[in-house]
Amino acid sequence: MVLLENQISLLPRGTITTSTQPQKLRSFVTFVCLIYSRWWMTSSSAVDAPWHDLCLYKDLVTYAQVNPSVSSSALKALNRHLWYLCSEMVPLVLFSDIVPKEEIKYVAERLLMVRPADDVTIPHNRFGTGLGKPKFPTIISTSRLGDLINDDSWFIFSLLEMDTEFLNHDVQAWLG
Repeated sequence: MVLLENQISLLPRGTITTSTQPQKLRSFVTFVCLIYSRWWMTSSSAVDAPWHDLCLYKDLVTYAQVNPSVSSSALKALNRHLWYLCSEMVPLVLFSDIVPKEEIKYVAERLLMVRPADDVTIPHNRFGTGLGKPKFPTIISTSRLGDLINDDSWFIFSLLEMDTEFLNHDVQAWLG
């Protein structure tokens, strides 16, 4: 519709669009081209998802300088879908090939700082009991993945029955 905007404008008023729709469509197309499509096209792996979601969040905050209304609406929607940024999922980035090494190191350091005495068999930061919906984190423009780590972050290792000994070694050694 945006590509055919000039032809559509020649049609009788109200045939296809209202007078405000072309501008809204242009805003949406600009947003998709500049922000959303990049992260949508590169989100094919769960181990990369926390990084992509955090980068998308930061891009949306920055996009407020271009279009505050679209940025606000997109952030509101994203705040309802922070599954990969909840504390149990962030450790997946330890196995990503695209997350910067400094971020992986920070996640590993934070994990070791909050290591619980016992295995985490049920996450605690949930609505309800047991495996209820996770409480999504509060993200700000300076948030890093390691900032989202807490004792529930150890749940994924318990769930997958993973040996976490590698975390006690230099990150460069196990990143390769």
